[in-house]
Amino acid sequence: MSGDPAGLFVLVDARSLLGKRIKRVNGRTTLVGDEESLHELLLTDWGLRINHGRWSGTPGQARICFSIDEPVFEEGLTRLRDFLSAVQARGN
Repeated sequence: MSGDPAGLFVLVDARSLLGKRIKRVNGRTTLVGDEESLHELLLTDWGLRINHGRWSGTPGQARICFSIDEPVFEEGLTRLRDFLSAVQARGN
């Protein structure tokens, strides 16, 4: 099986973020209306590629891949923490 694509993924319930106003990196706020807008916000502002539920066939869930090099994983965690801090800063 050497060379076959494999991965470790986790699904995270993202529904609590839908309908929230999130402070963006540029200081403005934006409304997260659906899973796709959350996906776009994470990619555009925080450089995180997280698959939204429609893509993965799991509505309301975000799919996160853990099968990456450790330095990339650690950077991703830092960016995810920054995003979650922005959510909390708004009192969401």
